[in-house]
Amino acid sequence: MRYFRDTRTGEVFGYDPDSQESLALSASKNRRFVEITTEWPPSPTDQDLAKLARSKRNRLLMDCDWTQLPDCVMAAEDVLLWKDYRQALRDITDREQFPQYIQWPIPPNETL
Repeated sequence: MRYFRDTRTGEVFGYDPDSQESLALSASKNRRFVEITTEWPPSPTDQDLAKLARSKRNRLLMDCDWTQLPDCVMAAEDVLLWKDYRQALRDITDREQFPQYIQWPIPPNETL
């Protein structure tokens, strides 16, 4: 697969020279394309990975917010397990290998 960028719009198009259904890149005379010679799609940066990880962490925290409410009907030891899980989620960004490597904690209701 080869990739080309429209110099006017910035759109990226894929072209597979071996495919019968390749894009007609030169169909329009008003368009100019340059081949993308770098890796495409580009590898995510550490900043991209960190943003994705924080988004996942925040979603996981929201999914178990109910476990820390005062009117939650749960055994005290279970509440503490959930509290520890939630703290482990918050600590992910402090790990040395973040965001390249993340070992996500397992929720208490999924442990064996």
